[in-house]
Amino acid sequence: NDKDRLGKGFAMDFARRHLAQDPPDVVVFVDADCELDDGALRVLASTANAAQRPVQAAYTMNSPRDATTLSRISAFAFNVKNLVRPLGLSRLGGPCLLTGSGMAFPWQVLETFDLADGSIGEDYMHAAKMALDDRAPIFQPDARVTSHLPHNAEAATGQRRRWVHSHLSVLLEYGPRLVAKGVMSARLNPLALSVELIVPPLSLLIILWGAMMILTSLAVLAGVSPLPALVCALGGVAMLIAITGACMRFGPPIVRLSDMWGWPAYVMSKVPLFTSFVRRRHKTWNRTRRDPATQSD
Repeated sequence: NDKDRLGKGFAMDFARRHLAQDPPDVVVFVDADCELDDGALRVLASTANAAQRPVQAAYTMNSPRDATTLSRISAFAFNVKNLVRPLGLSRLGGPCLLTGSGMAFPWQVLETFDLADGSIGEDYMHAAKMALDDRAPIFQPDARVTSHLPHNAEAATGQRRRWVHSHLSVLLEYGPRLVAKGVMSARLNPLALSVELIVPPLSLLIILWGAMMILTSLAVLAGVSPLPALVCALGGVAMLIAITGACMRFGPPIVRLSDMWGWPAYVMSKVPLFTSFVRRRHKTWNRTRRDPATQSD
């Protein structure tokens, strides 16, 4: 209980110093509001012990029972970021980002790593630092950890703001460093993780695509080559196919194709989060207030 050292990084460091009295082979961190599938803890620990690298579980989100369409889409977008993308990257032999809960660390990795930090993006930051140290995390989809979106609208908005601002902050600070590390050392893991980090949150990606589509279309009307507009349009088609495919494969029961009509409203609801990153960036860690009613039976 320390009012001056707030944040998950400080809490993890406190736990590590306590465990150092009799260190285990592997330490697994799970948020207190999460539920682990049967066998998830064993799978995480054994994978981390065998690989001697940090391991990230499939950390997914459920929406409240009476969730609105926007809440269901938000939970789906969270799962795209935490399950679909790292699953694809792992099948290509790549690393993954740490996503906050269900993280396993071999003691030899954990004892030498600087955890004591009050950053709001400590999970992404830790993953980036470990990749720079040639210890990039790996994804373990056979271990599932589940949480619930806050039922309270204010708490949900605050949580999303922290997620978005932390992602963008770590992207700006560590994205270029990971690219440089990968190029200079000719190693794939830092480059792969830089690509994963540089891809912005799904709603921001859609906004950026829309802005680029408008600009390239105006350029065509002004007599410029239509090639940029064509490339942008093809990118939009690819993104639509990817989102639809992810919705069909990984959406149920959280979200269905019939919820796709809510995407424009969902994207527009995120605009204030992105503009606030420029105007007044969220820099301090704060705990998300939880509603017991969001927990499953």
